[in-house]
Amino acid sequence: MSHHDRFDLKRWASEFTRDRIVEDELRLVEDRERRDGQRFASREEKVRHATEWALAGNTITGPRHVITLERLRYPHNKAGTLGVARATDVFVWGLGEPKVRSQTKIAGLPYRPSDRPWPVGDNNDPSLFLGQICFADSLDLVRDVGPKVSLPGDVLLIFSLSRELSVEDWNHNQNALQFEWWPMGLEKLVERGQIPDQRQGPRRELLAPMYSHIHRTADFPDVGEDHPLRQNHMEGDRHTIIDGTKIGGVNTPFPEYDELPGHFLAQMGSVFTTHTRHPLLNVDSAESLETSLKKGQHDILMFGDLGGLYLFVEQSGLFRKRIELRWILPTG
Repeated sequence: MSHHDRFDLKRWASEFTRDRIVEDELRLVEDRERRDGQRFASREEKVRHATEWALAGNTITGPRHVITLERLRYPHNKAGTLGVARATDVFVWGLGEPKVRSQTKIAGLPYRPSDRPWPVGDNNDPSLFLGQICFADSLDLVRDVGPKVSLPGDVLLIFSLSRELSVEDWNHNQNALQFEWWPMGLEKLVERGQIPDQRQGPRRELLAPMYSHIHRTADFPDVGEDHPLRQNHMEGDRHTIIDGTKIGGVNTPFPEYDELPGHFLAQMGSVFTTHTRHPLLNVDSAESLETSLKKGQHDILMFGDLGGLYLFVEQSGLFRKRIELRWILPTG
């Protein structure tokens, strides 16, 4: 039985046909024409520009991103030209709290006992809850990390000592983030009134709480630069190796790192919403999302410029059964 709700690929594919996606993007292009005075030599050029943006690779956030990804991959995967598939579970976001507290989520109410003190930093300032990743539906992917890997718990909570969400500070201090592992089946969970002030950033806004649906797909790390999936689309690399919140698969290549700190386990990605229909699972328009965020004085989770938090594990100790969590945070 799945712990998360499954992403409804059939439903969203009917909502986001290729023509509708291009039409949505074309309306945005025409809005920019009226607002900014941008001009195109012909309608054909305008449509070509809109199509390029509509089919570009993106950080997986809403349903349109998944449908575009799977639709573009399908003919190449069917033809067998994508190489080895590395299974991954990617998470698609909706606005608000999940039905089940232990599911993968951003901000809001964490899955942790009510009788445990809230984590604090060096100055005893309450830490900022960024989100959590639930591995309950992805244990087969964890085994792919290493045959003897046994995680310390089922749900990983991620906290920041900094309220400024400073990627620069995080990258120079492995202690800038705090992690907690909790097993499934906890009772008497922390309540809203027990959580310290979580406002962050220069505008002192709360991070918008988000729930997720899970989608099993794959990364294709062996696809070459000259492959049409990469060559014919903007940000085509993201059509082969998924960028977003995910478990398993492979990490995005990082040429700036000489060595990675262990085996890739999971990623928490930035939230990148489209300016078209259904930017999130339960939000029908970009305007509705903007209104909801303003009403709640909420901001969306962003690591630098659409970067991501990449989590790695190292095995140590007798029989290499002890798991140590490491992370890097390229800024995008």
